[in-house]
Amino acid sequence: MNIIARLNPNHVFNYVCVDEREVSEKTIFFLKPLTVYDYKYCEEVNSDGLNLKFGNFSFNILEKGLVGWKNFYYEDNASIPFSIKNFSTVPQNIQAELTQELIRLSDVDEKLTDELIFVAKWSNYVSNLKGKDTWNCDECMEKKQDRARNCCNKYPEVGFKKTIGKTPGDTVTSCPISMLTSRAVKLTNIINYINDSKSLPFVGGSLEQTNFFYSARMIVLSERNSMLRQELDNQA
Repeated sequence: MNIIARLNPNHVFNYVCVDEREVSEKTIFFLKPLTVYDYKYCEEVNSDGLNLKFGNFSFNILEKGLVGWKNFYYEDNASIPFSIKNFSTVPQNIQAELTQELIRLSDVDEKLTDELIFVAKWSNYVSNLKGKDTWNCDECMEKKQDRARNCCNKYPEVGFKKTIGKTPGDTVTSCPISMLTSRAVKLTNIINYINDSKSLPFVGGSLEQTNFFYSARMIVLSERNSMLRQELDNQA
């Protein structure tokens, strides 16, 4: 899935439920990532202050993010028109699956969070190096350092270790560059550019941007600010 499309509040994703992916005529649901306003609204109106009331939360998520369907029929094969009042025709298990997919589209999962944090830590490490070119892939291959650095974890027997930060878990056992994911690098660059230019990804105010954008932005900037504070503390 194009992760950059999740920054666009008007992008529509086609979704086929798991149970129908092998059938010839699939029901296709059209989903849009929720905006900051929509996501927070769904959380707030369905919360008792401590916990989410998932049934109502699920319906509100669908109301905001399910924008159409295709090849969806009654038992007599009559086409079901798309409308909120017809949401009740969607089986409960399908509603739950669509809700989870909309949440996935509209928020940052743990795996991507880890990838974004790693990009931030590696960028900070490289920015403080005097010889940045020592971590250039072409130069590394030319000097045949790929084995010594356990490039892409192909040579675990060499016992490579590199510490790129000052917190537990910041020591890696394969080349850090090979651990960077293209989606995390691309997303980080976009977020940093947007933040530095004091702009927004798409037309509209802050609450009209996707919740995914603001969740990712919070992770990237929080990590960046945390490392800046560490550097200032070290200089004090």
